Amino acid sequence: MAQHTTKDKPFISEIGFGFKSLASAWEVNCRECYLWTDSTIVLGWLNAQAVRLKVYVANRVAQILELTDLKQWRYISTEENPADMISRGISARFLSNSELWWNGPKWLSDSDNASIQGAYSPIEEYNLPEQRPLQLSLVIVANIDKIFQHYSQWNRLRKGVAWLRRFVEFLRSKSLVSKTKYLTLAELKKAEHWILVRVQAKAFPEEISAYKANKDISPRSKLKSLAPFMRNGLILVGGRLSNSDPTEEQKYPIVLPYQHKITKLIFTHVHHELLHCGPQLLLSAIRQVYWPLKGCLLARYTVHRCIPCVHAKPKFQIPLMAPLPQQRVQCSRPSSITGVDFAGPVMTRSGSRGRVNKKAWISLFICFATKAVHIEVVEDLTSQSFIAALRRFMARRGKPKEVWSDNGTNFVGARKELTTYLKSIESGSVEEGI
Repeated sequence: MAQHTTKDKPFISEIGFGFKSLASAWEVNCRECYLWTDSTIVLGWLNAQAVRLKVYVANRVAQILELTDLKQWRYISTEENPADMISRGISARFLSNSELWWNGPKWLSDSDNASIQGAYSPIEEYNLPEQRPLQLSLVIVANIDKIFQHYSQWNRLRKGVAWLRRFVEFLRSKSLVSKTKYLTLAELKKAEHWILVRVQAKAFPEEISAYKANKDISPRSKLKSLAPFMRNGLILVGGRLSNSDPTEEQKYPIVLPYQHKITKLIFTHVHHELLHCGPQLLLSAIRQVYWPLKGCLLARYTVHRCIPCVHAKPKFQIPLMAPLPQQRVQCSRPSSITGVDFAGPVMTRSGSRGRVNKKAWISLFICFATKAVHIEVVEDLTSQSFIAALRRFMARRGKPKEVWSDNGTNFVGARKELTTYLKSIESGSVEEGI
């Protein structure tokens, strides 16, 4: 069976061959003339993309366009085309008397209309014959994770996914039973579980593949130190709290990847729920349910990038201090003006074997002028122990003019005893006895 060919296919071949022969024989500049044809298919081929045509036609079109420009080609109707008279057959007597054959169309002699494009309806490119079949490869890539990029709040993302899952369930079941107009807590929990499963699948593909194949995860995995395991499609943190009282979520928190958008949304959500808390409280609240990798960094990052927290962060102001006391800024003899206080307790050990360690306190005497420190050890915090330490201090450093303290009970008691002793010395009976 002969192969079907378009009648314009040999015609375009003749155009290329004849035009090339005519140009070489008559030495005509092909780019300085207009070319007329009554074939709309040929004009369509010349205007079409070469890659869309079959090899034979594409080669002929390329050959023609090497010699001419596309703007040189015009359309002429079959009735006004002299070349069509020969192709259809005509007697020599009629041809010799034909004005169309010898002079062409009447409007051609008019220089103003010589380049006018004839009126015709061009053929659309997809309707042209001799075209290569257009083949398309359609690949559907389900990138459901793109939905995460359209939300900036964790609650809104959960609700959006929950509504989407309800719609998909409605299409699958084809049930006309209407549900409530609001989302239930179970639907929000399923939406959150669905989100976290996809987050972990993208962040930990090797670990999940190892769990599904009942193999150990790689020693180089960043989850190795967490003793992880899988439950309901989620990677959880293991540990030694299986017999403890906390809930399952607290005993086995969900692993969250570092620097993932969902992890940042969860941190921001909890930070706002806790009234813009600090990094430590934020991380502690997050770890009640989740275990984010590098959680300390994420907590600090969330707090430092929170605009309300930055605006409300108070600046530290150094308070104005009162003038220093006169005793601290004037020159005086060392230890003449002394401050005293106790430190401790400290444990002391006796030299003999078998005795129990005892508590002791340190009495600090500090000179106001030189900041010199004198240390005495006392057995208890009674007034008698302080008076004994004061006597030892004065034996080494001399009697001070003033002694300053924080008015502790032992200091107040020592003051009363010393005041009573001095008054008794100044009394008349003592003077008579002396």
